[in-house]
Amino acid sequence: CLLVGLTALVGCSQSSEGISTNLNACLIVTEAEVELAIGTPVTPGLPQTDRQCLYQAKRNPQETVTVELNPGPDGDKKSLFHDQRSKVGHQPIPGVGDGAFTLRSPIGGIQLTFLKADALVTLSLSSPKQANAEAAMTTLAKVAATRLDGPLRAHPATATEPRPTTT
Repeated sequence: CLLVGLTALVGCSQSSEGISTNLNACLIVTEAEVELAIGTPVTPGLPQTDRQCLYQAKRNPQETVTVELNPGPDGDKKSLFHDQRSKVGHQPIPGVGDGAFTLRSPIGGIQLTFLKADALVTLSLSSPKQANAEAAMTTLAKVAATRLDGPLRAHPATATEPRPTTT
Protein backbone atom coordinates (compact mmCIF):
# COMPACT_ATOMS: atom_id res chain seq x y z
CA CYS A 1 0.00 0.00 0.00
CA LEU A 2 2.81 2.37 0.93
CA LEU A 3 4.68 1.60 -2.27
CA VAL A 4 1.55 2.19 -4.38
CA GLY A 5 1.04 5.62 -2.82
CA LEU A 6 4.66 6.59 -3.32
CA THR A 7 4.70 5.29 -6.87
CA ALA A 8 1.65 7.38 -7.71
CA LEU A 9 3.44 10.50 -6.53
CA VAL A 10 6.36 9.89 -8.89
CA GLY A 11 4.15 10.74 -11.84
CA CYS A 12 4.03 14.41 -10.84
CA SER A 13 7.72 14.69 -10.04
CA GLN A 14 10.12 17.18 -11.52
CA SER A 15 12.64 16.17 -14.14
CA SER A 16 15.87 14.80 -12.76
CA GLU A 17 17.69 16.76 -15.45
CA GLY A 18 17.83 19.51 -12.82
CA ILE A 19 19.09 17.00 -10.27
CA SER A 20 22.15 16.00 -12.24
CA THR A 21 22.81 19.52 -13.53
CA ASN A 22 22.19 21.47 -10.34
CA LEU A 23 22.97 18.73 -7.78
CA ASN A 24 19.96 19.71 -5.68
CA ALA A 25 19.25 16.93 -3.17
CA CYS A 26 15.80 18.35 -2.36
CA LEU A 27 14.60 17.22 -5.82
CA ILE A 28 15.32 13.53 -5.16
CA VAL A 29 12.22 12.92 -2.99
CA THR A 30 9.29 15.13 -2.03
CA GLU A 31 7.89 16.04 1.36
CA ALA A 32 4.80 13.89 0.63
CA GLU A 33 6.96 10.88 -0.28
CA VAL A 34 8.97 11.18 2.93
CA GLU A 35 5.73 11.47 4.96
CA LEU A 36 4.30 8.32 3.34
CA ALA A 37 7.51 6.39 3.90
CA ILE A 38 7.99 7.21 7.59
CA GLY A 39 4.32 7.59 8.50
CA THR A 40 4.40 11.08 10.01
CA PRO A 41 4.07 14.65 8.69
CA VAL A 42 7.41 16.34 7.91
CA THR A 43 8.57 19.84 7.14
CA PRO A 44 9.39 20.77 3.54
CA GLY A 45 12.91 19.81 2.49
CA LEU A 46 15.47 22.21 3.89
CA PRO A 47 18.65 22.41 1.81
CA GLN A 48 21.69 21.96 4.04
CA THR A 49 23.98 22.30 1.02
CA ASP A 50 23.24 21.84 -2.68
CA ARG A 51 23.97 18.14 -2.17
CA GLN A 52 22.13 17.56 1.11
CA CYS A 53 18.47 18.04 2.07
CA LEU A 54 16.87 17.65 5.50
CA TYR A 55 13.26 16.70 6.32
CA GLN A 56 12.14 16.90 9.97
CA ALA A 57 9.09 15.31 11.58
CA LYS A 58 6.69 18.06 12.62
CA ARG A 59 5.90 16.40 15.97
CA ASN A 60 9.49 15.46 16.78
CA PRO A 61 12.20 17.52 15.03
CA GLN A 62 14.81 14.97 16.21
CA GLU A 63 13.25 12.45 13.81
CA THR A 64 14.81 13.32 10.45
CA VAL A 65 15.33 12.07 6.94
CA THR A 66 18.42 13.33 5.14
CA VAL A 67 18.97 12.97 1.41
CA GLU A 68 22.55 13.29 0.21
CA LEU A 69 24.05 13.24 -3.27
CA ASN A 70 27.63 12.07 -3.11
CA PRO A 71 29.85 14.23 -5.33
CA GLY A 72 32.69 13.06 -7.52
CA PRO A 73 33.36 11.70 -11.00
CA ASP A 74 31.29 8.70 -12.11
CA GLY A 75 34.10 6.16 -11.72
CA ASP A 76 34.85 7.43 -8.22
CA LYS A 77 31.18 7.10 -7.21
CA LYS A 78 31.01 3.50 -8.37
CA SER A 79 34.28 2.67 -6.65
CA LEU A 80 33.14 4.38 -3.44
CA PHE A 81 29.83 2.50 -3.54
CA HIS A 82 31.50 -0.90 -3.98
CA ASP A 83 34.06 -0.15 -1.25
CA GLN A 84 31.34 0.89 1.23
CA ARG A 85 29.06 -2.02 0.32
CA SER A 86 31.77 -4.57 1.13
CA LYS A 87 32.29 -3.34 4.72
CA VAL A 88 31.14 -5.31 7.75
CA GLY A 89 27.59 -4.58 8.89
CA HIS A 90 26.25 -3.46 5.51
CA GLN A 91 23.19 -5.35 4.34
CA PRO A 92 22.47 -5.61 0.60
CA ILE A 93 19.02 -4.41 -0.49
CA PRO A 94 17.77 -5.95 -3.75
CA GLY A 95 15.57 -4.07 -6.21
CA VAL A 96 16.85 -0.53 -5.65
CA GLY A 97 18.74 1.17 -8.47
CA ASP A 98 21.87 -0.54 -9.73
CA GLY A 99 22.70 -1.69 -6.21
CA ALA A 100 21.87 -0.70 -2.65
CA PHE A 101 22.80 -1.47 0.95
CA THR A 102 21.81 -0.38 4.44
CA LEU A 103 23.77 0.26 7.58
CA ARG A 104 22.02 0.44 10.96
CA SER A 105 23.01 2.92 13.62
CA PRO A 106 23.43 1.60 17.17
CA ILE A 107 20.98 4.29 18.36
CA GLY A 108 18.17 3.19 16.03
CA GLY A 109 18.68 5.07 12.79
CA ILE A 110 19.37 3.59 9.38
CA GLN A 111 21.27 4.69 6.32
CA LEU A 112 20.49 3.39 2.82
CA THR A 113 22.94 4.08 0.00
CA PHE A 114 22.16 3.28 -3.62
CA LEU A 115 23.80 3.67 -6.98
CA LYS A 116 21.69 4.54 -10.01
CA ALA A 117 23.52 5.20 -13.29
CA ASP A 118 25.78 8.15 -12.47
CA ALA A 119 24.10 9.06 -9.15
CA LEU A 120 25.22 7.90 -5.70
CA VAL A 121 22.49 8.72 -3.16
CA THR A 122 22.36 8.19 0.60
CA LEU A 123 19.07 8.38 2.54
CA SER A 124 19.37 8.52 6.32
CA LEU A 125 16.61 8.13 8.89
CA SER A 126 17.32 9.11 12.47
CA SER A 127 14.45 7.69 14.45
CA PRO A 128 14.84 5.11 17.19
CA LYS A 129 11.01 4.84 17.29
CA GLN A 130 10.53 3.82 13.62
CA ALA A 131 9.18 0.27 13.80
CA ASN A 132 10.20 -0.76 10.29
CA ALA A 133 12.95 1.68 9.35
CA GLU A 134 14.52 -0.57 6.70
CA ALA A 135 11.22 -1.00 4.85
CA ALA A 136 10.52 2.74 5.06
CA MET A 137 13.94 3.66 3.66
CA THR A 138 13.78 0.94 0.99
CA THR A 139 10.42 2.25 -0.22
CA LEU A 140 11.73 5.81 -0.29
CA ALA A 141 14.92 4.73 -2.10
CA LYS A 142 12.87 2.94 -4.78
CA VAL A 143 10.96 6.17 -5.42
CA ALA A 144 14.21 8.16 -5.56
CA ALA A 145 15.82 5.64 -7.92
CA THR A 146 12.77 5.77 -10.19
CA ARG A 147 13.05 9.55 -10.29
CA LEU A 148 16.66 9.20 -11.43
CA ASP A 149 15.68 6.66 -14.09
CA GLY A 150 16.37 7.15 -17.79
CA PRO A 151 13.01 8.58 -18.98
CA LEU A 152 13.11 11.30 -16.31
CA ARG A 153 16.51 12.44 -17.58
CA ALA A 154 14.96 13.50 -20.86
CA HIS A 155 14.07 17.14 -21.39
CA PRO A 156 10.52 17.68 -19.98
CA ALA A 157 9.18 18.79 -23.37
CA THR A 158 10.33 15.61 -25.12
CA ALA A 159 8.71 13.43 -22.50
CA THR A 160 5.25 14.94 -23.03
CA GLU A 161 5.24 15.74 -26.75
CA PRO A 162 3.80 13.08 -29.03
CA ARG A 163 6.35 11.40 -31.25
CA PRO A 164 5.88 11.88 -34.98
CA THR A 165 4.67 8.80 -36.82
CA THR A 166 6.48 7.50 -39.84
CA THR A 167 4.81 5.94 -42.82
